[in-house]
Amino acid sequence: MPLKDAIVYSINNMVNTKQRYKLLSKRNQAVAVAKAVIDSDLLNGIVIDEVVNESKQWLQKNVFKPATILKEMDLKGGTLNYEGI
Repeated sequence: MPLKDAIVYSINNMVNTKQRYKLLSKRNQAVAVAKAVIDSDLLNGIVIDEVVNESKQWLQKNVFKPATILKEMDLKGGTLNYEGI
């Protein structure tokens, strides 16, 4: 099993089987996982750089698509801000 899949499996398994973690809301579970991923103790802090890189790529692909931005700019009279996106 690839490392990525093993990590996802382990976290899902832990959250779904430990009573202590099952009691947390899904939002609180997500916050805890996100904080763990950017923790400086995780792989000596090198994970944070990769999280930022992956986040940038995801945002470019899913939020800041050039075609969508140009379409919104056209609809807004040539200007666009973050609220419009």
